[in-house]
This record gives sequence, structure tokens and C-alpha cells, in this order.
Amino acid sequence: MGIPRVFPTSVRFGWFDHGHHAIDTGAINRLPQQTQDERQWQGFLKENLQFIHDEDDMEDLVYDGPMHYVDLDKWLRPDVPVAHEKKMGVSWEEAQNAFSEEERHRLHQRWHASSIEPEDFYRPRNIFLSVMQKYDMVKRQLESIAQGNKRLLTVAPGHTSRELNIQRNFYLELVRNVGRLSHYIGDLFMPLHLTRYHDWLLHPDAKAEQHAFTEGMHFFLEGKTLTTQDYQSLLSTPVKAPPGPPLNREALRTYLIEKMQQTYGRMYDLVRLQQQALAQKREHASTDLYEKRLAEAVKPLLLEQLQSAQEALAVTLQSVWHEAGRPVDFRSTQPVSLQQKAWSALISLPRKLVGLLLRRTPPEGKN
Repeated sequence: MGIPRVFPTSVRFGWFDHGHHAIDTGAINRLPQQTQDERQWQGFLKENLQFIHDEDDMEDLVYDGPMHYVDLDKWLRPDVPVAHEKKMGVSWEEAQNAFSEEERHRLHQRWHASSIEPEDFYRPRNIFLSVMQKYDMVKRQLESIAQGNKRLLTVAPGHTSRELNIQRNFYLELVRNVGRLSHYIGDLFMPLHLTRYHDWLLHPDAKAEQHAFTEGMHFFLEGKTLTTQDYQSLLSTPVKAPPGPPLNREALRTYLIEKMQQTYGRMYDLVRLQQQALAQKREHASTDLYEKRLAEAVKPLLLEQLQSAQEALAVTLQSVWHEAGRPVDFRSTQPVSLQQKAWSALISLPRKLVGLLLRRTPPEGKN
């Protein structure tokens, strides 16, 4: 899709760990619980939620930028050149021109005129491909459970260490793939991850051609806007089951593309909200006041996107479980739990270091 050089590794983060954890937790809480089978599937995910969080975080720390993005502008703006590969992002002027009110009116027509099919996204290293690859991995592993693969699911009396390791590694990899799938579903709902216009200066009057990641709109949205209270409030919202029946793979692809279209449309809202905040800044010179007003303006948008991501992940987890035959044999989850502490400890150090370097711990109170 022509994006490997467009999106540098340093802006791979989609929601940072606080947002991704809220998506994971909220989605699992939304899963239906009407039947015993459904409760077993949800219970398995809840039991291993911390491990899912850890693997979700790991995707940002290990895998490079292009896997976390898709360049929808390739279809919607084929006449617009890609930003220079050495730039951290685009200028504020470029972002305003790309997402003007005039362009907003053309979006619906352009989207349909482009005749985008799910297969169009199947190019090396992009977010949509990442989602569907992880979906397929989870489905295959759940199918093994549904089919009663004894080699994977049981350990006979007098078992060998090799047999136990096969079982342990199977469930370990299943939980890991759920965390990976969760991560990319979450990234799919961050507007800046669907466009080549993925970052621009938070303070355009700085007039810098290149800027540090922490000086851009991308970092501001993810690291400086939502507070700890916001995440807690998001998770305390009453949950509901995913709407409608589970989807097969083809229907799920179409569903996710529609959600991508809606998320891409939020770029126009982001640019408009920053324009309004900048207009107020000219009246009041305080930089802190400008950032505070901008944070207050974009916060509802981000919370809506997080809620949409929770719903989409719940739909995906429920759908893949149904597609795999609604397996219920999750009795052998203990091997996962045994490795959880060691794995969490292993990845916590680099995650904490990145957090310190980028100062990504949300503020405790309101902005």
C-alpha cells in the first residue's frame, strides 16, 4: 500500500497502554453471558485478562509502524502525494487543506466511487491485514478446542514433559493471539492511524519542518488528553451485549471497513476542533489555556472512539468464537496462569521505560 516509509516506527502507538487496556476490558465485559457456553468463553478471557493486556502492549513495543496503520488516502485522495518519508508528519496547513469542510462534503462520494473491497487492503504490513491475520490465528486455535484435539487439550496419566509443554504452549499462544487481535482492533479506531496525515504540530506557530513526537497532535491526543478518571468512567459505564448475531468472516470484514470509514471521518472533526482552539488562543496568549481547551474539546470524540472500539472487539471475539464452533473446553487454562507472572515481569521493564520517556501516564485529575 506504499506505507512502510510513510509511517515511522516512533509513531506506532495507537492509544498507549491505558486506552488499549480499556478497550480489552470493556470488550470482554460486553460479551454475552446468556448461556453456559458463552460464560465459559468470557470466563477464559477474564481469567487471562492481564496476560491479554501484556501482549496487547507488546505489539507497540516490538512491531514496527506500518503494521499499525492503513493509508485510506490511497483510495480517497489518489491525486495527493505522500508526505516525505523523512518527515515526522505533515504541516498544519497540509492537515487543514486535506480535512477542510469542503473536503468533508466530498468524502462520502469519494468513498463509494473508490469501490473499496476488503481484498484491496490485503497488502504487506498494514493494520487491516494485521487484524485479519490475528483473527485467523485465533480461529484456528479455537477450532482445535472445538474439535477436541487430544494432543493439544489433554495430558494423559504419566504424562511426559513434552506433552505438558505442548498443552501449555497451545493455550499460551491462544491468549497471546487474542491480545494481538485486540491491539489492532483498537488501533483501527484511532483516526490518525487510518491516514498518511498522521501527525502535525500541536502548536503550528512553531513553524518547524520536523518535530519531536512529543510536540505533535498524535502524542497530545494519546498521552495528554484523557485522565485516569476518564478511563475509570469509561469502564464503569453499564455494558451491553454486542448488537445483532455474530458475524462470519466475510461479514466481519465488511463491518470493520464500515467502522474504518466512520473513524476516518473523525479526522475532519479533529482538525475543526483544533482550528477553534487556535482561534481562541489568538485572543488569549496562554499556551496552557490553549492545550486545556483543546483537550476538553477532543475528549468526547476520543471517548466515543474507545467505546466504538470496545463494541467492535466484542463483536469480533464473539464472532470468531462462533465461527470456530463455540468451543467450551477451557479447563486447561492453568498453564497460562503459571507463566503469566514471568511474562508480565519480562515485558514490564521496556514498557515502563517507554512510558517514562514519553511521559504517557495520564494525569490523575481533569485537564
